[in-house]
Amino acid sequence: MVFAHLTYAGNIAGHIHVSWLDPNKVRQVTVVGSRKMLIFDDMTKDSPIQIFDKGIDIETIDANLGTFETYAQHRLIVRAGDVWLRHLDMAEPLDTELSEFADSIQQGRPPLTDGRKGLEVVRILERLTKAMNLEQARLSLVS
Repeated sequence: MVFAHLTYAGNIAGHIHVSWLDPNKVRQVTVVGSRKMLIFDDMTKDSPIQIFDKGIDIETIDANLGTFETYAQHRLIVRAGDVWLRHLDMAEPLDTELSEFADSIQQGRPPLTDGRKGLEVVRILERLTKAMNLEQARLSLVS
């Protein structure tokens, strides 16, 4: 079982939970933005992408208070709007990857993912495996 927190440039964070033991088999990617949320669920074939108009808005109680220094100076309002379901024509991932690679060669352009990106992924996976085997609570992935 692995719980990983990855931090990227631009203050972008990623959380990973991987477990073969977990009885609840989930294959989801959740992207949280300041105004909307997106969930990709690989187990849902009809509409694997859901976009939620959901977020938190900050309401100033008194504009004369300036910046927020205490909880009493502002109020958080949970905003929940529409949900959009997006249908995708699903294909076998390896077939899609090979088709993209062949297209990039035929069109004379760099592929969407290249060897450098693959190497970066392998390095991260190796570091996570090492941390898991050493039972480390925290491991820096910066090389």
